[in-house]
Amino acid sequence: MKKVLGSFFLLISLCSSLYGFERDTNYDIAVSSFSRADIIRVFKYAVHFNEVFKISTYGDENYTKIRKLLELYDEMILAPYYRGSVEILSKSNDQELTLEMLKLLISYENSADEELSYGLAEVYAKNPNLIETTVKEFNIEIQKGLTKRLEESLRLLIENKERPNIELLRKRLRAFIETIAGSEGNGVSP
Repeated sequence: MKKVLGSFFLLISLCSSLYGFERDTNYDIAVSSFSRADIIRVFKYAVHFNEVFKISTYGDENYTKIRKLLELYDEMILAPYYRGSVEILSKSNDQELTLEMLKLLISYENSADEELSYGLAEVYAKNPNLIETTVKEFNIEIQKGLTKRLEESLRLLIENKERPNIELLRKRLRAFIETIAGSEGNGVSP
């Protein structure tokens, strides 16, 4: 655990020196220029550290430290990259990036962060084929979990009334869910 915690501190300090933690208006613009490889790398780190956090023991002295560091990483590093991935995936058919995004969402399945769900709904609204194709790469249980999250995510768009075609998206999603329910789900685990 000390090794992981030390690695996490090193990562946070490295990221702070590379990307800067101060919040300014140019930060999101700078992040949006990062490559898809950078986004994938940030997603993989987030999944790794979130999984470490999930196995840490509540009440352990390191639990609080890991939690605070993970929250800092999520807020200051992951969030801008996630927004950038939503922009990219809304316009392109990058399955590798989509796969990493979905792995991130699987790892963060119990997260209260609505930005993750809202971003998924945004990509689905603009590029449903990409999401559906990539979801099929997972095993049936994960497919069901992802489509459930997607259903819940679409509710965020409905609440905000931002999409005139929301009913069409809901029908399409229901049909996709029925397809999954009738399939074997030969996909892979994350």
